[in-house]
Amino acid sequence: MRGEVGAGTMLSSYQRDTLRYDLNVQGSGRLGFTLFGPVALQASFSSWWFPSESGDGQQYSVTGGVRIEPMLGSAGRLFVDVNAGLGISGERSRVALDTGLGFEFVLGRAVGLGPVIRYGHLFANSGSQDYDSDAQYWSAGLSLSARMPRAVVSARLDADRDGFVDADD
Repeated sequence: MRGEVGAGTMLSSYQRDTLRYDLNVQGSGRLGFTLFGPVALQASFSSWWFPSESGDGQQYSVTGGVRIEPMLGSAGRLFVDVNAGLGISGERSRVALDTGLGFEFVLGRAVGLGPVIRYGHLFANSGSQDYDSDAQYWSAGLSLSARMPRAVVSARLDADRDGFVDADD
């Protein structure tokens, strides 16, 4: 399980110049399931808020994706992920995607914390009343992960609980 918070800016000129969406604040929750090695599938919910004097913008995204997260020694995990799904802004739903790159330092057996940078993209729907410009934005912030800790197997077993390790039984 992961949580992210970040802040950044709008990249697209129409949203930035006409709608005055310059800054953004982003929060995300991600639930991942390891497939094998460093590869995991994840489901995500994200909220992107674009404050503006001419009226704030809001996008909610429900996405699924893949995450590659190799351990780098005992320091932590490097990660890169790609997600695609539904982006909801106002009464409109469109295709959304995002991708992130970060590093989570090991804080304990099951907890990691570190920097993340994320790019988001909401595709304009050419068949509707959308302005013909995709929204593109980025954020930088912190990622916090909590994992199910792996079971610690003791080399000294006492299966019959008689007080003597099995090797001496």
